[in-house]
Amino acid sequence: MKDRDINLDWIKGFLIVCVVLGHTMRVGSRAGVLDQIVLRGIYGFHMPLFMLLCGHFFKLSSPGEIARKTLKRLVVPYCVGSVLFGSLNVLQGRPIVEVLTNVACGRGIGALWFLYTVAFIQLIIAVGVCAYRRRASWAI
Repeated sequence: MKDRDINLDWIKGFLIVCVVLGHTMRVGSRAGVLDQIVLRGIYGFHMPLFMLLCGHFFKLSSPGEIARKTLKRLVVPYCVGSVLFGSLNVLQGRPIVEVLTNVACGRGIGALWFLYTVAFIQLIIAVGVCAYRRRASWAI
């Protein structure tokens, strides 16, 4: 087994701090100049770097294995979180149809959009791998 690269853990930890800062700082016209500079700096790199790290740790295997792992690691937590956050939204007076639409489209339910997006990308990769392998086997 390969040795773990602790530098990547430090980067992920730093990105988590950036996410917390980005979500707790004042936004909009009430934010000070320093807040705006920090927010623009954080939002300019932290999500693209998260996506890059997800790609770095993604291992290409069989399409069925990709789909199984994606369901287990991303779709199930997304569904559980959506039920919890969606219930809170309904209790706060949001129409249930709007909440269900947002859950189905991967938007408006807190930070769960990230799980939805990564799952969607990984499932597209699984379909692409399957199609490529099928096409390659026909060429033989």
